[in-house]
Amino acid sequence: MVEKFKGSIRLDWINRDKSLYYEIDEEEGKGVKPTWVDKNDIKVSEPRVLKLVKEIGDVSNLKNSLHNVLIRGDNLLALRTLVELFKNRDEKDKVKCIYIDPPYNTGNAFDDYDDNLQHSEWLTMMRDRLLLLKKLMRKDGVIYIQIDDDEQAYLRVLMDEIFGRKNYLAKIAVKCKSPAGVGQESYLFEVYENILVYAKEEKFAINNIKYFDEIMNRDTMGGYNLILKDSGKSTQYKKYESSRVGTVNIYKHIDYKIERLTKLDITKEFMIKNFDRLFQTTNPQGGLVKKILPQLEDRGLYTVEYIPSKGKNQGKLSKLYFYTNRIFVWLKDGARVQDNELIKKIKSNNLWLDIGWHGISSEGGVTFLQSKKPEKLIKRIIEMSTKEGDLVLDSFAGSGTTGAVAQKLGRLWIMVELGKHAEDLCMPRLKSVVDGSDQSGISKDVNWQGGGGFRYYKLSDSLIKDQDLNWELNHEGEDIAKSIFMTFDFRFKERMKEGIFIGKSGKKIALCVLSKDLKIIQKNEMKGLIKEVSKKYPYDHLTIYTNCGIAIKDEDIDESLDIKKVPEIILKKYKM
Repeated sequence: MVEKFKGSIRLDWINRDKSLYYEIDEEEGKGVKPTWVDKNDIKVSEPRVLKLVKEIGDVSNLKNSLHNVLIRGDNLLALRTLVELFKNRDEKDKVKCIYIDPPYNTGNAFDDYDDNLQHSEWLTMMRDRLLLLKKLMRKDGVIYIQIDDDEQAYLRVLMDEIFGRKNYLAKIAVKCKSPAGVGQESYLFEVYENILVYAKEEKFAINNIKYFDEIMNRDTMGGYNLILKDSGKSTQYKKYESSRVGTVNIYKHIDYKIERLTKLDITKEFMIKNFDRLFQTTNPQGGLVKKILPQLEDRGLYTVEYIPSKGKNQGKLSKLYFYTNRIFVWLKDGARVQDNELIKKIKSNNLWLDIGWHGISSEGGVTFLQSKKPEKLIKRIIEMSTKEGDLVLDSFAGSGTTGAVAQKLGRLWIMVELGKHAEDLCMPRLKSVVDGSDQSGISKDVNWQGGGGFRYYKLSDSLIKDQDLNWELNHEGEDIAKSIFMTFDFRFKERMKEGIFIGKSGKKIALCVLSKDLKIIQKNEMKGLIKEVSKKYPYDHLTIYTNCGIAIKDEDIDESLDIKKVPEIILKKYKM
């Protein structure tokens, strides 16, 4: 008898119960010297204020201050901040699609970032961020994570644990390299990367994209190796009635020629020139087609005309061509000519061989050699998972590809990038997108002429410095108040007067009463302040956070009022 087991399969690793804190090298723009800390340590768990640095382009149509934003700062702390700012939002206003391209833990030290984490450090880094990303997603949201084989298997188990195995959607293989001409020695040279796809909940429905576009090459062109030269002469061969489509007319061609092409014939130029005449044949399938076959002779070329009574071509004259009892598949029905290329439709699948990586180093006008992804790759992901106006997030922004593509596709976006990459790579790229000068990547495909705008934020410093409130955040204390409110689940509403700020959470109100200098608040002053607040914001409960002395006896404090001393309550929360 098998013993009943309760629990779930999960990964285990050294210091799984801890978090990782990275000292930030602002000059280099990366985290250095990782150290293990408690998960509640303020250095890894504090939501921080987003300080607006500048607005670029036209932001007048952005309905929310978190639409189209680039955030410079540690993405763990930025995500903790976003989780607080997104609390209690409508589902439709949360993140519909997340794409991230995290460090692959390859053991190499790249010029642009340090990708040399120990296995346990990498898992901890990913775990802490994925838990926060999940909180930001809509119920019908989806997340794509690009990864190579070094950590893919472990990431999959981690994702099963966080998102649930039942919410696994796919593992996509994306060809990103060619083994030709590479001198690297390996058992089997790796030419692809993985994209793991998970839904937040089972309610996720992928967009109705049944086909992808693929640029045809000599191999895929070779299937269309027959060319029809036809005078157009034909004779009525047969006519009969079908219960499905009504009248069926069959015509036999009289003056025609079909040639089989050689490999030398099959060039792109030849295929484009003869685009309307190229075909291949296949065995007929389907009820109507099989009923037509007995009406035909074994040899010869036939056209069959009928009018469907249902389906997408209902009521329209339709034609089928048959040759030696096989049905035509026209090149023109499954492909198109665009920008002097033959573009073929292929059924959507999880093997993406068609997205070219050659030449992407110039996309967006910025160089990010080790990690830049093609705009066409991000375009496919976004179009599969979102519609115009949906919110897309990338917390490992790199060179800013996700935001650039989202902007061109009419989606809203949030990106987070650490240090100088935000300003040296993402900013100039996004500027060129909104002003229309960026005509690289997918710009021509979507006829991008520029438009819109974005906001650039920096993540502020910690609320606490040297065991006290950090008065360097700003001179009037507003950012301190905002940080305190976020820490204790309130939303900043307004500055009431100098040193006094109002926050709100449902029917609960909070006041921050702050003074850099030693100050005592007298009983009458406090009563007047409370009366003034209650007129403007009727409440069930009021909490006052203050670093000032309060000259009020405990028995004089109403049950609907709490007075919390800062920074003491903050130090206690973070066990400092």
